[in-house]
Amino acid sequence: MARRLDGARAGASLLGQIRGDDSIAAPIAVNVQPVLPHEFILDLVGGDADAAGLIHDFLNLCEVWDDAIDGEHKESAQSIHSAFEWALFGLQENMFYRNNPQLASSMRVCIANWKAANVLEKSPEPEHLHTAYTLRCAPYDFFVAVVLAARGPDAADKAALNFRGRLTGDSLDLYIQEHSKGDDYGMVKQ
Repeated sequence: MARRLDGARAGASLLGQIRGDDSIAAPIAVNVQPVLPHEFILDLVGGDADAAGLIHDFLNLCEVWDDAIDGEHKESAQSIHSAFEWALFGLQENMFYRNNPQLASSMRVCIANWKAANVLEKSPEPEHLHTAYTLRCAPYDFFVAVVLAARGPDAADKAALNFRGRLTGDSLDLYIQEHSKGDDYGMVKQ
């Protein structure tokens, strides 16, 4: 995953783009993972603080995990501790997660897709990078599942537009430039 913006800059960038209708604003033209403004997420989940916390905490876990795997950024010891403690304890303490056990499967699929993206982005085949780019956005699928559980299908459709259309942060071109060095690690030649 790409690097996240500091909260103030991200909030200002995103809040300026988000409107109440279903149109898609232009994606943020920076190569960073934007921080999701709390008010924005809280609105998408209908004011459920536990659902909003689940999205924020899972995003943090994904960012720390990704940084540990790809080595692009060094996370602080505190960030690593916080991510692991949330994964071990905080997740199970989140009442929204506990009341919606179907989210475990969605989370597992998200993680599987992210791991697949890590393999595909090392492939020398250009089309694999395109697939990896899409799979790297797997956390957004989990976020949409959270909105679906919190508010239903209409809100989930709107959330999908917001997450995928406005918050990806990386352009495909920048992603390809960053990962075009690849090898065939883990890839089966056909």
